[in-house]
Amino acid sequence: MAEPSDNIYIADLPGDVSDALIQAVFGTSCTIKSVKTMQSKFPGQKGAALVRFATVEEATWVVQNFNGNVAPGLQEPIRVKYANRGGARQSGWGGPGGGDSGIWSAGAGGSYGKLDVPSLSFNTRSAPYSGGGGGGAPGGGQESADNVYIADLPENVDENLVKTIFGAYGTVMSCKAMQSK
Repeated sequence: MAEPSDNIYIADLPGDVSDALIQAVFGTSCTIKSVKTMQSKFPGQKGAALVRFATVEEATWVVQNFNGNVAPGLQEPIRVKYANRGGARQSGWGGPGGGDSGIWSAGAGGSYGKLDVPSLSFNTRSAPYSGGGGGGAPGGGQESADNVYIADLPENVDENLVKTIFGAYGTVMSCKAMQSK
């Protein structure tokens, strides 16, 4: 987990999140120095924001009081954590669409890249037995993850089918099946 700082990451915001929305929700109780919003790219996907406050104390107050709660002016609970320093991705919960697993290569603007999957030997077991997503080859140097991105599924795949198939391997806490454009 990232160390306390004046910069926080807020997830599960409305898909059309804007700087004005962040100012309206958080600017009444704290001094906001800068905002970087990330609107959803797909229907049903959540938005996110990086928000820098005037002090570490203000950011800490926001993390402690809003993480997992419905902020004033919003309709659903949000997730709030300290942003990773220097753009380093660490294991944790997802960004827009859920996937901040520490093994994603972030492209420009914080969008997700391709998964760096280690090569697996014959007797290597995948998550949850190996300690993380992506196959978890022993000694691979990757942190464990609880988010999995699965691509190139048939068009008719929905959340229920994904939960049915992957539920046999562990508890599926949440799932978002996105159809290609």
